[in-house]
Amino acid sequence: MKMTNAFGVFPCLALCLLLPLFARAREGAPLLRYKFSTGQTNVYHVEIEVRSEVGLETTTGNVFIVPTQVASNVIRLSCRGNLEVKREAQRILGYYGNMYPRGTVSLPDGCEIQIDDRGRVLRDSGDYPLSAPLGELIRSLIEPLPASAASHWETSDEVVIMDSPMSLGPAPAFFSPETYGPPFFLNFNPRPKIAVLTMMRHAKWQVTAVTPETVAIHKQLALESLLHTGAEPRGSADGEGDLVFDHAAGLFKKIEMQGNDSALTETTVRKARVSFKCRLLEGDELAAAFAPPPASPPLRKLTNDELQQITADLKSGNPEARRNAATRLSNAELDSPSPELLNLMASLLSDNDYSISQAAVNFLGKYGAKEQVPLLAKLLQNSDWGKRQTAIKALVRLKDERAIEPLADAVARGQSGPDAVSALVGFGSAAEKSALQLFNEKNFETRRQACGILQQIGTETSIETLQKTVGDPDQSLSQAAADAIRVIKSRQ
Repeated sequence: MKMTNAFGVFPCLALCLLLPLFARAREGAPLLRYKFSTGQTNVYHVEIEVRSEVGLETTTGNVFIVPTQVASNVIRLSCRGNLEVKREAQRILGYYGNMYPRGTVSLPDGCEIQIDDRGRVLRDSGDYPLSAPLGELIRSLIEPLPASAASHWETSDEVVIMDSPMSLGPAPAFFSPETYGPPFFLNFNPRPKIAVLTMMRHAKWQVTAVTPETVAIHKQLALESLLHTGAEPRGSADGEGDLVFDHAAGLFKKIEMQGNDSALTETTVRKARVSFKCRLLEGDELAAAFAPPPASPPLRKLTNDELQQITADLKSGNPEARRNAATRLSNAELDSPSPELLNLMASLLSDNDYSISQAAVNFLGKYGAKEQVPLLAKLLQNSDWGKRQTAIKALVRLKDERAIEPLADAVARGQSGPDAVSALVGFGSAAEKSALQLFNEKNFETRRQACGILQQIGTETSIETLQKTVGDPDQSLSQAAADAIRVIKSRQ
């Protein structure tokens, strides 16, 4: 009798253990939701490759995601990170002209995304654009989750993509003033007549495996433009990959996607192959991500003999000798460069050799004097973003008011982003007149930036112009003008 009871207990225990598995099998997958704790920093290591007819570009680095607000229906994430960009070619003649290795770029200041616990984007700003079909960097780390426990789900929506080349990424990222600069690896100015494509995007997610800790998901993605060239879409892209979601932690631990994009016109076909990999850092890797970078070795001081030899080489007709001398000089530490040396390096700003001209820019950026202000101001019109930024920093250091008008002109052209705006603010009320001239520009973003400048340096002189702007149909511009008036009056 005892044996019968004992044997009767085991089936009951087995059934109790199996019931949760049967329930999970009926559901297909556990309920997936994002879980963030305010102030807890999550770090992803990302690797991105874009291979096209102009060569291979790789982007690697760590992205830090910090939840700054976790409420009932919104999670606000502040994002930062440094990305190293490399190309296999030193110089490529491409669609927009000369391209050079970018070095290190940073996520724009103010990069932020607001989502709900399903990963639906409520608001974002300052994201870093990626090649189609990936989209934007931070959005690629936040995949949409299903409304209920489901083994598969789909989404369909419209997105706006740069017309050509599509590898520049989604158009919304290019309209953000915070992204003027490093993200435009072709030194591309997005503000003049910009061409974009509206594309239909369709995505599918399928749960492929479930463990007590993670859920494995396979994703498929397709985009197709509404505009056609002949019988084919002008732009198309596709991609697929595998993702691992930690449903206990409420985060994706790993994402790997591969895709293709194609742009078709009446005369050309442009194609690119894209790869995206990221993983959530843990343990020692996470600790290493927070470690301060190693200190840079101190710049070497040149002896008098070395300096004389470098000066002679800079005057040489041998391009290789001039290149080596300019590079050594820009990487050395000098107490006080002579006027002769400053003028000599200034004469190399327009050298046809990119390495020489870049070294000259870097040298004048560190050591340029007031005599070089006109040359530094002229660099603000250079097509190379890095040279423009170096010139801006030098002009800020020199504080010469002759730089105000060229800086205001750079803001009006939209070529130098927030650095030119900050430089104007640094001149204080001396820059007020030039900031007011920006309201003559038709571009609303330029006028919005002018409001921001005047909010910090404006006086009663600016009130009348700002009051006229308060009635602008664009709500963000009108609000910026109103904010500027309020702050100026509070200073008075």
